[in-house]
Amino acid sequence: AAISTAQMEPVFVESIAAPPSSPARADALLVARDRHVVLRLSGDAVTIAAGAYGVRGSAGSTGMLSALRLDDPSAITMADASTAYVASRRPNGGYLVYLITFGTQTFSTLFGLSPSEVGTGDAPIVGSPVPASRLRMLSVSAIAYSASRREIYVADPEQNAVFRVVPGAGGARQASLLAGNYTDTISSLDDGTVDGQPANNVPLAEPPALAVAHTGNTLFIADTAAHRVYSVDLAAATPTIRRLAGSGPTVPTGPQSAGGTGAARA
Repeated sequence: AAISTAQMEPVFVESIAAPPSSPARADALLVARDRHVVLRLSGDAVTIAAGAYGVRGSAGSTGMLSALRLDDPSAITMADASTAYVASRRPNGGYLVYLITFGTQTFSTLFGLSPSEVGTGDAPIVGSPVPASRLRMLSVSAIAYSASRREIYVADPEQNAVFRVVPGAGGARQASLLAGNYTDTISSLDDGTVDGQPANNVPLAEPPALAVAHTGNTLFIADTAAHRVYSVDLAAATPTIRRLAGSGPTVPTGPQSAGGTGAARA
């Protein structure tokens, strides 16, 4: 049953999503991590879109949406008004990504390890993608989707990496290392070692958020410890990275963030 936003108790909103190119006041989906649900916000009404309120759990690989149980869901994005991707923790560790189809009220496991495989899995390296069903995700802070490219991007801050998941032959998805090199050695970062470099050659440090440009060919990465926002050219044969905003990697000392105008890199 729907309740009003005024009736809603405080919850920990970990992630929020709305359909791309959505009309004004379109529904938004909120991941309430501490309540193990996805909430739908429609105007001033709140309903449960997925999961059981306050009940953590897991589900089979596919089924009716009413049977889906989530465990500390951490990230969500929408491909369109009726399709969403949500990350959920496995009860015994690791993460997976569910595909939710609201039109048919169904769900399926899009990629991630099965319960018996948690603790193993594969970490893709440069030039060596792995089956998405074998992708090791130690944490998931953000998911983004490019409709034009039909690609999904996953930020894993614990591994200091951003993964790219693409359709493969016969529908089998492949995962590759798009950005980051599994290290957080940002102390020596300068524009000479960042701008124009392969994105998977530049270290990231706990990337918490992702976004895709409306063209679908640029990915934006927020990098916590480097105090920067990067852009990645997805259309390049070898995706390259550049510093878009933020002075980093050291903590800014000046008042550049206190309003006014200026260069984004400052």
